[in-house]
Amino acid sequence: MKIERVLLLSGLVLAQKPYFQQRVEYFIKVTLYPQEHMLRGHIRIVYTNNSPDTLWGLYFHLWPNAYTKRGTPFDLQQRGSMKSRFYFASREERGFIDSLDFLVEGMPVKPLPAHKGPQPAKSSKLSLLRRAPDVIWLPLPKPLPPKGTIEIQTPFRVRIPITFSRMGRSEVQYQITQWYPKPAVYDREGWHPLPYLDSGEFYSEWGKYEVEISVPKNFVVGATGVLQNAEEWDFLGSREAETRKWIATQPLQEEDTLRKRRGRVRIVRSPSLSKVPLREAPEWSNSLQVASQYKTLKYVQDSIHDFAWFTDPRYGVLTDTVVLPNGHRVLCIALFRLNYYSAWRHAPRYIAEVVVKLSEWVGSYPYTHATAVEGGLAAGGGMEYPMITVIVPTTDTATLRQIILHEIGHNWFQGMLASNERRHPWQDEGINSFYENRMYYESSTFFPQSDLLGIAGYPGRRLTTPIIEQVFYHHLNADVAPSEPSEKHSPISYALGVYEATANALRAFVYSVGEESWDKGMQSYYRNWAFKHPSPSDWIESLEAAGVPSTRTIWRFLHTDREYNLKLKFKRLGDTLYKIELRETGGLISPPFFVGAVALSKDEWIVQEYRLPIDSPVVISLPRESKVLIVNPMLFWYERQVGDNFFFNRPLFRGWKQLRLSMGAPLRLPQAHVTHLNFLPVGGYNYRDGLMAGILLFHGVFPKRIGEFHFMPLYSFMRQAIRGSSGITLRSFPNELPLQLLEGRVRTSNFAGFWRTKASIEATFRRRYDFISWRHVFRLRTYLLAYENEVGRYKWENKGMPAYVALDWEGRRQEAITNLYGFFSAGHDLQGHLRIEAEGQFTWRLLKKWTVWARAYGGWTSQGTAPYLLFRPSGFDPFGEAILLDRFRESSNRIMLQQIPESQGGWRTPTDTTLSTSLLAVNLELPLPILQIIALRIDGGYFPGSKKTYSGLSIGLPTIRIMGRHVAGLYFPFWGDTFRNGKPSSFSEVLRAFTWSIQIPLDMRWAIPW
Repeated sequence: MKIERVLLLSGLVLAQKPYFQQRVEYFIKVTLYPQEHMLRGHIRIVYTNNSPDTLWGLYFHLWPNAYTKRGTPFDLQQRGSMKSRFYFASREERGFIDSLDFLVEGMPVKPLPAHKGPQPAKSSKLSLLRRAPDVIWLPLPKPLPPKGTIEIQTPFRVRIPITFSRMGRSEVQYQITQWYPKPAVYDREGWHPLPYLDSGEFYSEWGKYEVEISVPKNFVVGATGVLQNAEEWDFLGSREAETRKWIATQPLQEEDTLRKRRGRVRIVRSPSLSKVPLREAPEWSNSLQVASQYKTLKYVQDSIHDFAWFTDPRYGVLTDTVVLPNGHRVLCIALFRLNYYSAWRHAPRYIAEVVVKLSEWVGSYPYTHATAVEGGLAAGGGMEYPMITVIVPTTDTATLRQIILHEIGHNWFQGMLASNERRHPWQDEGINSFYENRMYYESSTFFPQSDLLGIAGYPGRRLTTPIIEQVFYHHLNADVAPSEPSEKHSPISYALGVYEATANALRAFVYSVGEESWDKGMQSYYRNWAFKHPSPSDWIESLEAAGVPSTRTIWRFLHTDREYNLKLKFKRLGDTLYKIELRETGGLISPPFFVGAVALSKDEWIVQEYRLPIDSPVVISLPRESKVLIVNPMLFWYERQVGDNFFFNRPLFRGWKQLRLSMGAPLRLPQAHVTHLNFLPVGGYNYRDGLMAGILLFHGVFPKRIGEFHFMPLYSFMRQAIRGSSGITLRSFPNELPLQLLEGRVRTSNFAGFWRTKASIEATFRRRYDFISWRHVFRLRTYLLAYENEVGRYKWENKGMPAYVALDWEGRRQEAITNLYGFFSAGHDLQGHLRIEAEGQFTWRLLKKWTVWARAYGGWTSQGTAPYLLFRPSGFDPFGEAILLDRFRESSNRIMLQQIPESQGGWRTPTDTTLSTSLLAVNLELPLPILQIIALRIDGGYFPGSKKTYSGLSIGLPTIRIMGRHVAGLYFPFWGDTFRNGKPSSFSEVLRAFTWSIQIPLDMRWAIPW
């Protein structure tokens, strides 16, 4: 395959340069000043060049500067993730690192901006460094030859920001991470200067740390490394005794019901949670007092690549100790505020569970302690550092255990096997998530003992539904290959693609190759690459060297965004015997490979499990009580087309699906042997039809399917006639980029004497690998329009031919601060008349709670066109796209008369009698700064043909928007052409000019499948 050839060539290039890794020794002294939220320190670095190259300088990370201003790569990524807290933060809330004064071998050196440095490795972009104040280039006074050593030192000062991401503060609690000047990695690929990102983590050089931390005397500190102070161990022991004594007086609750939570969890917690009253708690547990006296703690550790520490005077302490089979003792430490004791009292046991299991499965834990700290975090539910992890506050036992399983596991797949997570995030997060799942499901203490590698657990268990998060991830065919760098992933693809899609694929892979073979391969990987920087090819080579088969299949998965398609062929040989042949039609799975299958009873209990080979026919026996055989039932290899994954074990209708009827609009996941039909009672009203009641039959709302339909008949009690709508949608999900989705739709509706049939074909384009990108839709649409006359017969526009045919472009670009929308359409009425319209919208969030919205519109049609294709200053809906209760303005009800969609001129007053063959219009909405639900609306327009202008000023109350598009609003014009003299003469005239506008926005098509 092409991907394999590219990877092979890249591997050959790397193989030409032998593996090496630099060594860095850090000697840091730092003091915390809580009153100023400041760190002041000094760092001395001894850097050894183990590369074959002469170095003329070093890239340095100054990661606290990511928090210094708007426009940093961190800020831009947060905005792309629809986060704006940092963007609107005050100067005092942000952070920085300064007071740097570099000495290299005693000689002063002035650092340069990062983009002045040499070309970095291909995985780093020099252009990105132009926006990165958190990376510098430090030229050396003289070149550093191979095997040479150099000493660099500098003072530094860090202002600790509030918690926007990982580093941060809250009251007297501090999370000190990515906090000191740090050389970037130099490896076989070159330099890796990495600006700080919220999503996407780190890559650092191995070395030794000696760190002295000075904090107020009453603060409890948890840190990377081994604490050297005997008196501090006594202090921690005393704090643990007080913690245990207090917990013993508290009512113990049953452990929460275990719930599997996937990926890096973001816990939404109440601000008042930390204020829960503590019965007879020690005085320190709620004290915000900062001691005037200081203590200095020293930590030492070799063979690590980062150093983090956390401190709070309110921390309680609990510990446990485990002894590994090799005799190594590991202290398991939990630091937490007592408000969260109900979950955290179990934390040392959870930590010990991970240390024991992964030492057995992968390789022995080498350090003296593993610590979990409760603390602030805004980049997921937990974050790992060597020997220590920080976890968000929670009182939920199951949540805490799940996060600890994941975060402590990172000590192996990032702490000791230090891959480049920014370039290959799956190599840490995906593998670690697999082991998190394995520990979760194999724990006899917390979950019924079962075989992890079984498809659904064990025979006799009811088949569960496929994993909904994965179906959501694949919903719009926007998958990103797990092998892509972290900055190429959206928040969804990072959480569900890098973490869970990789973990699920590994689960299916291990099912095929066998747990024993997999464990041998991972143990080989650990032996070969612990305390180094392994690449993906190093991982694969370690598995292959240990005899793990089928590595090509998992390699392909990691480097593709294509979907799998398993096809099951069967032939009955006897009463219960079948010849089975299983293939993967996309060529993504290479034999020998095995896929799971289950035989289900009529009640969907698993009566037998099977391990079926790819491309190798086998004979199986189905139990007599089985109803159906299903391949890949849990969709660990995700498939959108599951219709050829099953057959029924009965003489007739083996290829049929059973039909299930259900009420409501549930999220229906793909099930091989089942077709779901949903129904809902519905009602409606409009002026011509009056009250209506009926039923809606439909197939699916989520996820998007290849084929969907709806049928909605309604009975009009006033007309005593049938009204309603029906439609069908067919979709294709191309693999080729950047085409994301192809859809064909036909929909017909008959309401209020207006019959519309719309047919359209549209293609959605989006560059999946751009974090903030345009989404383009190209659409061909055509309409048949008819109007009911006095005797109930319909008159078709254009004599039954299409009344209008148009080709459209629609584009959207969204992030937290600015949204852009564009629309262009060129159409024809098949009677010789051309019609063109264009629209642009801009939304700008100027302040934290103040957003400006602007719109411009232009339309032109040739002379002689039908009236319904002309333009109006107010909204007009010639094709029946909007919901209008009085489409033809026949009632005496003022609200229905003034119901206007936001289209064409968008003027907030009824002016339907004004028609033109051309129109230019602008609209602007400015919310009032104090009362945001009230918006000032300015409208203006120009009729080029008659050279007339119009203008108006309105107050909107309130305006509702979805995805930036207008949905509903109440407007009261008080100045402009609405009134005879440009302004109202009385309040009643304002009320008469009141406008109710409503619209179904085009962008709602992503949610409405018909």
